[in-house]
Amino acid sequence: MKKRVRALSAGMIVSLVCLPLSQVHAALSQKSVTISPNWNGDFISDSFKQSVRDAKDVNVNMITLVLPFQQANPWSTDIWKAANAPSDDVLGQAIDYIHSIGLQVTLKPHLDPTDGNWRAQINPGDRDSWFRNYKNSVLLPLASLGQSHGVEEIIIGTELAKMASDSVNPTNSTNWRGMIREMKNTYSGQLTYSAQHDAAPDNTNEKSNITFWKDLNSIGISAYHPVATWTGNPTSQDVKSSLQQWYDTELKPISQQYGKPILFSEIGYRSVDGANYEPSSYWRDGNYNPQEQSALTQGMCEFVRDNPGLIGAHIWDWKSDPNAGGPGNKDYTVQNKPSEDVLRNCFGGNAGSSPAGGNSNPGPQSTSFTTTATVPGNPAAGQVINGSVTIQNAVAQPAGGINVDIEIYDSAGSPMFQKVFMGESFTANQSKQYPFDWSTGKQGTYVVKIGVFDSSWSTNFVWNNEAAKFTVGALNPPPNTTPNPSPAPTPAPGPSGSIEVWWVGNGQTVSGQQPFKALLTQGNVDQYEMYWTVDGGPEVKMYNTNQDYPHKEFMVDLNPWTWRGNNGTYAVTYIARSNNGTEIARQTVNMTVIH
Repeated sequence: MKKRVRALSAGMIVSLVCLPLSQVHAALSQKSVTISPNWNGDFISDSFKQSVRDAKDVNVNMITLVLPFQQANPWSTDIWKAANAPSDDVLGQAIDYIHSIGLQVTLKPHLDPTDGNWRAQINPGDRDSWFRNYKNSVLLPLASLGQSHGVEEIIIGTELAKMASDSVNPTNSTNWRGMIREMKNTYSGQLTYSAQHDAAPDNTNEKSNITFWKDLNSIGISAYHPVATWTGNPTSQDVKSSLQQWYDTELKPISQQYGKPILFSEIGYRSVDGANYEPSSYWRDGNYNPQEQSALTQGMCEFVRDNPGLIGAHIWDWKSDPNAGGPGNKDYTVQNKPSEDVLRNCFGGNAGSSPAGGNSNPGPQSTSFTTTATVPGNPAAGQVINGSVTIQNAVAQPAGGINVDIEIYDSAGSPMFQKVFMGESFTANQSKQYPFDWSTGKQGTYVVKIGVFDSSWSTNFVWNNEAAKFTVGALNPPPNTTPNPSPAPTPAPGPSGSIEVWWVGNGQTVSGQQPFKALLTQGNVDQYEMYWTVDGGPEVKMYNTNQDYPHKEFMVDLNPWTWRGNNGTYAVTYIARSNNGTEIARQTVNMTVIH
């Protein structure tokens, strides 16, 4: 296979023969710090470049660049680059500079509502428009730029819980899989997603309810899990034990379910009393406590470094100002604090191994495996293929703690798919089958590769570089046949009745942000659309929600409603229409908005 390596000029990519992807990961274990831009030209400033060189001195091998995007509020669909976001030209120069000093790059978009709400609350009524805008404004441009500048990894989203979890909306995974497929048509590097560490918001439990993990290279976690809560001054061992318990009970089952390694795509601790209780609480006040930050950083770093189930950590955060941090600074950065040396010493040691990380050392003679792969014939572009791999223990003695790595590459040697089965056990001479599903991309020739490793990924028992080869062809159009006519079914009764307004009710006095809530008294909410309009103005589409009871809802910011004075009365009309646009009912209520 081929691996992309850095060139000194922008956009230039060179390839060379080297180890398979599963073996590359061991050498490229992710030790990263995360840098956010202060202004749109920050990433090409001299201070930024010095800060990147300082990070390299701390023994990182990767820089994660935050790319800020915004939308008006959690219910809107408009997405644009924030004012401090770098242009494509600036970002390309920053990537090239980072590569020129021997470091890798991860691109990480952060999408935040401008009204101050948390990005995990983003939940627009028009989800199709939101996903279309996110794909076209964020992901596809990053895929193109990332490919042209040889970016190693793109994090496709960060803590977008209500737009990622299937428990919130079952169409989420379908939308993400479609965007991932389109990205892979352009971008051949690694892809992951950064999921919220706990069940917030609203018991979403994002990380456990994402099903598109199988389409990515790793399971990214914003790992602000409380650690060592039983003590106010945790030791590094306390932190390691706490993280291990969390990993064993919550993260490892997800990794095993999807056969993907865990990446701490965001993790860090402030230098303040109690930072271990709520690591994500950037607003918590307390005494400056560099010792606690050092203990937390040491324990976390050792856990990541020594745990074979993780491929690394992206430390939050590292400032573009090389003089940031220092004595008295209570922020997350370790710069110019005792924790900087902690990170330097820890990252400077053994990088650890990962679920996608072995080496070419042959296994002991007493352990041997044979491998074969089967792929259905004549798959078409855009279809899902259901393949399988057979692994046979070729010796007359049992083998345990075996990791199976399945990978697919295109004809250019670019990785397209990977699935890992960890901790497998075989009886003497036993054969086991491992299924895999892959959504094919563009037409072309592809090859299946299989690796079998020990539990630490340090010993490669077998690497089958061409277990199967197959061609993806064009998607054939359906045959042009006219079915025999059949009697039309009796149509189900459509929605009807009157509109019941829950809130804001007629005669109510309100202010600030308010949810408009209403429903049609007879009919499923999926069978009709509802709109609201004020004083005969433009109609605004409402979205479905099952909270309390299925109804239509839209969150409205009433602060700009001043055209009738500081205490004005407004007529809000709700209009229900069938899915073909026919009006069913309308209802008008009067409310007073005060400021």
